[in-house]
Amino acid sequence: MCFNTFLQKNSLSLIVLTLICSLFGYIFLGYYVERSSFTTLITIYFFLFLAYLFFYKLNIENKYVNILLGGAIILRLAFLFMLPNFSDDYFRFIWDGRLLNNGLNPFTILPSTFIESNVVQLQSVNQGNLFKHLNSPDYFTLYPPISQFVYYIGAKLSPDNVKGSVIIMRLFILIADIGNIILLSKLLKYFRVNSKNIILYALNPLVILELTGNLHFEGIMLFFLLLAVYLFIKGFWDYAAIVFSFSIATKLIPLMFLPFLWKRLLKKQLVLVYLIIGLSLYALFAVFIDASFINNISSSLDLYFQKFEFNASVFYIIRWLGFLFHGHDIIQVAGPLLALLTFSSIMYLAYAEKQLGWKHFIEMVFITNATYLLFTATVHPWYLTILIATSIFTNYRFVILWSLMIMLSYATYQTNNYIENLCLVGFEYIVVGGYLIYEVFVLKRFQAISK
Repeated sequence: MCFNTFLQKNSLSLIVLTLICSLFGYIFLGYYVERSSFTTLITIYFFLFLAYLFFYKLNIENKYVNILLGGAIILRLAFLFMLPNFSDDYFRFIWDGRLLNNGLNPFTILPSTFIESNVVQLQSVNQGNLFKHLNSPDYFTLYPPISQFVYYIGAKLSPDNVKGSVIIMRLFILIADIGNIILLSKLLKYFRVNSKNIILYALNPLVILELTGNLHFEGIMLFFLLLAVYLFIKGFWDYAAIVFSFSIATKLIPLMFLPFLWKRLLKKQLVLVYLIIGLSLYALFAVFIDASFINNISSSLDLYFQKFEFNASVFYIIRWLGFLFHGHDIIQVAGPLLALLTFSSIMYLAYAEKQLGWKHFIEMVFITNATYLLFTATVHPWYLTILIATSIFTNYRFVILWSLMIMLSYATYQTNNYIENLCLVGFEYIVVGGYLIYEVFVLKRFQAISK
């Protein structure tokens, strides 16, 4: 009781002090820790996560929530001038941007082939020997047009400086994520969900680190998705359709959510919404489409589902069974089958749902994304960001625990061989899966989301 009284009387001082300590933690993590330094990384992240839980559990007035949101923006700004320490994907972003800046189509040019050519643009694209940093030089790009536009701006404004391009791209992500905080706050208020839940997204260390810090474009994708929902609620379904297409054109994930529009719009509206989304996507992709476009992007998608494996759950069990009974990795069969199972599950959920409000749409986005992550062969930490954002409209909190446990996957990068520690992967999913089972069967939270 005395301790609670102390917290209540000193809330503002404790909030400011904890935010300052968190700021130093993020600065140290972002500027001085490499992803190979797993022990240091996970230790600092753990203490940042404890601060995050403290912010959420603190019994505070609404005015202090605004202070915390201001702090969340400052924590993101701390990463502005850093090069991403825990992901090398940004090298491909810059590569694609430089191709565009030199009038070349990134969807039709294979980096490993291009580097061996003698075209005049080679030196400009490969300035600073960028090619050696690419993690997938033998794959055609899979990043859609809105992402490509940001890459292009980064390369246009900083054509020969990697850090300059990173800062420019990060500004786009930073602005989008501030927009996410604003939109999530508005939607929480509209749906009469506890406004304090915004803390679960805004101050989540994984969201801050992976989006602003590590330069992942899920933040921009999420912004357009939330804005589309907001516009649908306000009745601007035609503008919402255009914005929805922007979300798909940033990352392809929102394609999974299209079936959940079926029952929420009048038949005529639905046809027009799908038509607008289709035409908008065609307009966005049109500049890149040529005779080889479909074949190239299809080959990269096939490779993604048949080769990439990281931090999976159900797939790793199936892979183990494949080794046990067939003596080899069966991803070529299991990957597409699990993708088909995900698709079938989504279609069933869309067919069976009965609650047609827009809050339930967000809840179905949450369930759909969780289903996808359950069956996919690749689960990187930043894949959780959309799940974290949509979870704040539900009573489920297993994803918050997951945002802590998934950082164990960075143990893979302790050596250049990138060998996963399957004991840590198993521990991650046992803990998260156990808590999910507790939420479903003991706390009965599935019933709450279905009402």
